[in-house]
This record gives sequence, structure tokens and C-alpha cells, in this order.
Amino acid sequence: MPHNFSRTELIKIRLNPEEKALIQQRAASQNLGLSAYLRHQGLNRHTPLRITDVALLTYEELGRIGKKLEQLATATDDPDLLLQLQQLIKQVRLEITGANL
Repeated sequence: MPHNFSRTELIKIRLNPEEKALIQQRAASQNLGLSAYLRHQGLNRHTPLRITDVALLTYEELGRIGKKLEQLATATDDPDLLLQLQQLIKQVRLEITGANL
């Protein structure tokens, strides 16, 4: 479906205040407007993953910490410790971003 066409059709729906607030909250959490969010949901599209600035900074800092931990693990000459640290860092990064950056 092309993205560069004019959208001219309007759909009206009835919601109670709680439903409206929930939809607005979910749209905002994805950094999407209501129309874009509802289009994605209604057309069975995956909503784009939006990574917050805080999550990105945390992810980057975790990378720096990980490098220092790897240096320490290498200095102790313990390959098992190094592997455990690498796996833990990868898991935390996935939890922070929800994606594999």
C-alpha cells in the first residue's frame, strides 16, 4: 500500500472515556498520533518500535560498562566469567530496547 497518497476517508467511532484514554496512552507510548496508531492496529501492521532517548543512552552506557567488564574478565583469565558477562549484557540490552541493536 503506497504511503504517498492523500488520505481523504474519515471513520468515526464511539468510545467511552476510559477506552479513549487507553488508546491515546498507547499511541503516545509508540510516539504515534491517533490516526497513525489506529491505522497500524486496524491494518494488522506492526507498530514501529520507538526507543526513548533514555533507553538509548542507557543502552550506550551499558556498552561502555560491558567493555570495561570484558577487560576485567580477560585480565582474570576466566573465559567462563567473560561468557557469562557477555550473555548478561546482551540480555539487559534486549530488555532495555526490545530490539537487537
